Amino acid sequence: MALTATGAPAGAVVTITPQTLNAGDAATDVTLTIQVPAQTAAVQPLRSGHQAMVLLLIGTLFLPLRGCAGRNGKLALRAWLLLLAVTGTGLLIACGSTTPTTPQPQNYTVTVTATSGSITRTMTVQLTVQK
Repeated sequence: MALTATGAPAGAVVTITPQTLNAGDAATDVTLTIQVPAQTAAVQPLRSGHQAMVLLLIGTLFLPLRGCAGRNGKLALRAWLLLLAVTGTGLLIACGSTTPTTPQPQNYTVTVTATSGSITRTMTVQLTVQK
């Protein structure tokens, strides 16, 4: 009798020990081991078009500084720096998150199949993967 398993998560390694049983053997314990891969995350780099846009936007931040050489230059410079500080603070606050998300467990139904000639028997096992 051959034992197989299906329905495990993608990338999981399923091991059944022993994989075969002989007819007429006494009751035998069978171990099903499912090893799931570790979760990973990656940060995608900016595409070349996006990089150019970011550089262009950063360059425009310095345009108000070109007129700061005259009499009213110090006042204009201070106003520009205040505007930049307020805008930067607003962006930092807007990008923050105060409620972390909790990953939910995911359930899988693993089907173990025993086949001997034309006879087939199945049994299901519930697998819960905690993230």
